[in-house]
Order: sequence, then structure tokens, then C-alpha cells
Amino acid sequence: MHACMPRHGILRGRLVAGRRSPHHWGQRAKKQRRPTKVCGHHRHLGGALRMLELERFFLLDGADGLPAGALLTGSHDPALVALSVAVAVLSSTLALYLSGQARGTQITLSRVLALTSAGVALGAGIWAMHFIGMLSFTLCAAVHYDVALTMLSMFPGMCASWLALSLLARPEVQPRQLVLGGVLVGAGIGAMHYMGMAAMLMAPLLRYDPLWFIASLVVAVALANAALWVRFMLKRRLGMAPWKANLLGGAIMGCAISGMHYTAMAAARFVGTAEPGGGGGREWVQMMAITVTLVTACVGLFAGAVNGFILYRDLYRQARRSESRLRALVDTAVDGIITIDGRGIIQSFNQSAERIFGWTAGDVLGRNIRMLMPRPTAKPTTATSSATWPPARPASSAPAGKWWACTATAAPCRCACPSAAPTRRTARCSSAS
Repeated sequence: MHACMPRHGILRGRLVAGRRSPHHWGQRAKKQRRPTKVCGHHRHLGGALRMLELERFFLLDGADGLPAGALLTGSHDPALVALSVAVAVLSSTLALYLSGQARGTQITLSRVLALTSAGVALGAGIWAMHFIGMLSFTLCAAVHYDVALTMLSMFPGMCASWLALSLLARPEVQPRQLVLGGVLVGAGIGAMHYMGMAAMLMAPLLRYDPLWFIASLVVAVALANAALWVRFMLKRRLGMAPWKANLLGGAIMGCAISGMHYTAMAAARFVGTAEPGGGGGREWVQMMAITVTLVTACVGLFAGAVNGFILYRDLYRQARRSESRLRALVDTAVDGIITIDGRGIIQSFNQSAERIFGWTAGDVLGRNIRMLMPRPTAKPTTATSSATWPPARPASSAPAGKWWACTATAAPCRCACPSAAPTRRTARCSSAS
């Protein structure tokens, strides 16, 4: 400290009455504080906890650290495997067809309902394929399922399918949208499968091989992308028929669902001891598989029926609008316009036709066109030959200067017919002599 500075002076609050301030000692304590040493046990505690969490899901060391016989193996029923693949393919084909119908509608509500039905169909197919595949699996241990978690596992597939198909329900689909849609569908398949596996209640521990686990997700995403690319891109580039694109895309999507499932089953490791008679008592399996298949078929039929109703309603509304526009054009036309069906029955008779023919629409609707004009091949010889026709308009009401068709010769004339009464006015006055 400087000699001229009094010991009791104050310098920025650092020196008070010749003593150092608490602030000074705090700074000095910070300089002298040494870092606390962390022992190796504490340093690796976080990593050990993370490793423990992974070991609860993955079998990191393979079967090397397990005692002999601790790793159980299972088998699959080929018939139920084939049934599960067929369910996946049919559900995927239906979902792609419904999504194509959603792209064609212009009404927002109809598009949302169609996409929802497509997402439900695909999600139900994913869930049914997984459940039938699990029923085909036999393990030498008693296996039960958590009903709530099993039913809850249906929703990831449905939600992911709805998001992906909604993303692709646009007039022009870009490659990045296809990739994103494939990732969503693949992720939905994977989430559904592993949630369904978590619903298994059994004595053996369930672990997964990390490489096969990753391979199952890659298979799901890759094949889902291939299916969407075939359905939405190959159809446009090659001019493929829609039903062919739906069938081919559905087959590939079904392979994505079943391929992911059975690849993930190859990744599953069941650690425990075999139970005597644990794999027996499976008489109910086939009945349960058939029940799940029928329920899935009912869900698919319901989704198709909803989409069919929406399509019919939109077509009906479009037909009504087209009919209204056509009727407005016909009613305001200057020329006489008459519409008939295949039997010659008059369906419409506009105002200009009323002025030309002298009949009102109420008089001619529902009657044959021959009441207005004779057959080209008819050869009436007498005036009474026209008696079989519908009643003619009286001659007294004929306007002057109009051309009429003679009842005897069917030739146009000016009220100078051999018979007493003309049958109609004709629009072809220029052919009269």
C-alpha cells in the first residue's frame, strides 16, 4: 500500500480501517480453491448406468457371457407364416387403392375420410400380420400377452400410415415426400412390432441383437420406400394401369411389413431356462389366428365401404351439378331440343321445342317420339292410318303461315291436306314444294 494512503482509508470498498475487505478474501479463496478429484467409480457411474439401460434392451456381448442352455430358441408354423404375409399384402393393396381414391377427390372432408380409412386399413394390416406371426411362433416357455399394451400397439402403425398417405395425397409427389413417407411407414411398422413384443409376459428375458435390430428397421424403411415409389412414381413414368400399380406396390409393402417382423424375430434373444411342456397347449392358436384374420378383413371391408360411400356421394353430387348446368343450357337454347332414351321415350322438351311443335312439355314427357313425327318407313294410305298415333293437336290452333304434316302422305303442306286435320307442325319447312 502507498505510504501516503492512510491505513483507515477506503479504496473502492477493498480496504476498510486498515483491514482487507471480505471481497478481497473471496477472490483469494477462489484462486486457492483446487478442483475436487472424482474417483474412478464416480467417473464411470454415468456410463455404467447408460450401459445398464442398453443391456435391458440389447444383448451386447452376444451369447458368450451366458451359461450353456440359457439362450432359448423357437420355431414358426409355416401355414400361419403364409397367412400373415397374405394379410399384410392384401391390407397394403387396399390401403394404396384407398389413398389413390383420396387423391382424386376435390372435397376436403371426403379426402380426409378416405385417407383415414386407408390409414386404418394399413395399420390394422400391420397389427394383424404381427399378431398372426407371433401366434405362429412356438417357444419352450409359457407366453401370455398384456391385452392393453397389445391393443395400444395398433395405433403407431395407423398414425404413421395416415401421416405418410396424407403426405402423398397430392397431385404431384416429389421424391423427398416419398422418402419421408417411407421413413414414416417404416418407423410405424417398427414401433408397432416392438410395442407388441414388449406386451409379451413370460419367464425368459427378452433381449435383442443390436445388428439384427438395426437390420429390421432398415428392411422396413427400404421396402416401404420401394412400395411407395412403385405406387406413385413408376405408375406415372411407365403409364402402368392403376390396379397393377396398386397390386405391385401392395405386394412390396406387404413384404416390408412381414420382412421387418421376421427380421426382428431373428434379432430376438430369449434368455432363461426351458419349461417342461411350456410350448404345449396351442390348440387355440389356429382359432385365434383365424379370428384375427376375420376381424382384419371386417376392418378392411368397413374401410372400403366408407370409401365407396364417399365416392358414390361425390359422384352423385357431381352428376346433379352437371345435370343442373345442362338443363340450364337446354332451357335457354334458341333451338328446339328434345332428349329421348333408347326406347324413344321423351325425357325432356325445352321451351323452344314447345314453340316449334305446338305441344307443351307436360303433354309429351313420358310418351314416344312418334307422336311428334311418323316413322320414316311408314306408308299410310288413308287418313285413318294415323288413328293409332296419339291424339293430334287440333287444326284450328295451328298458327297461320306454318308448315304442317299431312296425315295421308306425311308431306309438309300449308293446311291443304287431303285429310281433315294435320298432325303436327314440322321444323323442315324448306323441303315443302
